[in-house]
Amino acid sequence: MTADTATRAGEPSAKTGRPHKFSSWSVSVGPQPRVERPEEAFNALISWGLPLARRFHEVCAKEGWEASLDIVQEFRTPDEPLEKGISLSRQLIEWLTTAGAGIEIDQYTYY
Repeated sequence: MTADTATRAGEPSAKTGRPHKFSSWSVSVGPQPRVERPEEAFNALISWGLPLARRFHEVCAKEGWEASLDIVQEFRTPDEPLEKGISLSRQLIEWLTTAGAGIEIDQYTYY
């Protein structure tokens, strides 16, 4: 699997020119980088299957890396039903647990 973005600790950032403090490797999940509901991306992640989740766990353990699902949610309209929280299914929790991955959720309110 090829990363959508990857950086190495110590290499200069294209944005700031300063060295990266840590290495990262990421893949955007879902039909596009921005999705209306996170469940679209969650379903894509689950579709990778538990064998790939186990492989993530093995590689991270071997290399001393951490895996995480990072979610950024923006709230812009108070009465919009699609902007009401995030639901994590049993299948998603199973995939993340098998992968040894954490979850980071950032939520921003703009009203």
